Amino acid sequence: MYYIVRSADISFEYLNKLSSNAHEVHKLLAKFFNADAPNWRQLNNVLYHSKRLPNAIKLVIKSDVDIDEEAVVLNGFEVVCKYSIEERLSGSTVMLETTVYPCTRNENGKKRLIRGTQERIAWLTNKLTHNDECRIVSIDECEEVCMNVEHTDKSKGCTQIWGYTYEAVVDVQDKEGLLKVINRGIGAEKCYGFGLVEVH
Repeated sequence: MYYIVRSADISFEYLNKLSSNAHEVHKLLAKFFNADAPNWRQLNNVLYHSKRLPNAIKLVIKSDVDIDEEAVVLNGFEVVCKYSIEERLSGSTVMLETTVYPCTRNENGKKRLIRGTQERIAWLTNKLTHNDECRIVSIDECEEVCMNVEHTDKSKGCTQIWGYTYEAVVDVQDKEGLLKVINRGIGAEKCYGFGLVEVH
């Protein structure tokens, strides 16, 4: 299930904190799912994307389990709408939107951001079409996104994680296969708001 959640009654200070620190968003989401386990996001297959609006913050959340809508309200937010992704994949041609961290890994497994635009688009194309789930009509790189992550150990300061937002028009060739790609998300750094795929 997908949920669109928007802040309704939070302080301007907390709004700024959520807008500038992905770790704070991650902690907030744990409250929405009454999560106690350290790996709650993976257990519930939760993906999310946050977007700052002029006087609010919007969260798009995907999960295999229901969100606690009462907890959403208690934390100063409201559920604007909810839908299943199957409803959005009814047509043969759809538009996908995703913010991802396109990277490769070196021999030690360390992630490295892909620097070239065409290389990033090729990376995303491969993720979407690896098993002929769809055929790409067009992919546009829309914007560069920076997520700040403050470490629990304040002496380590803040880490910046850069990603990119894409809009892709695709012809669906294998609906079930594409659903699997969307359900697991794309790429790394999912706990910091990357990897969610929306269908328009």
